[in-house]
Amino acid sequence: MDTFISNQAYNFLFSVACGAIIGLFYDIIRIKRRTIKTGKIIVNIEDFFYWIFVALVMFGMVYFSYEEEIRGYIFLGTIIGIILYALLISRFVIKTSLFIIKIIYSFAKIIFKIIMFPMKILYKMLTLPCKIFLKYIKKPLKLLWEKCRLYMWKILIKIRRKANIHNIFHLGGKAHEQKQKKKKKL
Repeated sequence: MDTFISNQAYNFLFSVACGAIIGLFYDIIRIKRRTIKTGKIIVNIEDFFYWIFVALVMFGMVYFSYEEEIRGYIFLGTIIGIILYALLISRFVIKTSLFIIKIIYSFAKIIFKIIMFPMKILYKMLTLPCKIFLKYIKKPLKLLWEKCRLYMWKILIKIRRKANIHNIFHLGGKAHEQKQKKKKKL
C-alpha cells in the first residue's frame, strides 16, 4: 500500500513537472512573438505546433508513468504545474530572456558596425573614381549613342529602298494591297 501511494505521489509530481514544461514552452513562444513580429497565419501555425507539443507531452506522460491509465489527478497535476509556473517563474523567465536577447542583439549590432566600417570606406574609395570617370565619359557616350542610332537609321533606310519596302513594321492587309495596286497603275 505504501508503494502504491508513493507511486501515485510520484506520478502526481511528474504531471506537475510536465505542466511546468508546457508553460515553459508557451513562454518560449511568447518571447519569440515579442522579439519577432509575425502575421496571423504564422501565429496560427505556431499555436498549432504548440498544441501538438502539449498533446505529445500529455501522451508521453500517460504512456510512460501511468502505464497507459488515464486518471483525474493527471490533468489536475498538469493544470497545477502550469499555474505554478505562470505565477512563480514565468515573469522571471520572460524578462530574463528578453534582457539576454537585447544584449545579444546590441552586441551583434556593434559587431556588424565594426565589420561594415571598412566595407563602407572601401565602397566610398571605389565609387569615387567611378563617379569621376562617369562624369567625364557621360557626354562622349551620349554622342556615340546618337551616332550609332543615326547610323542604324541610315542602314534601315537603305534596306527599305533596296527592298522597295515602305514600312518595315507593316504586317500586310487590305489597305496595303490597295496602295500597291495604285502604285502599279501609276
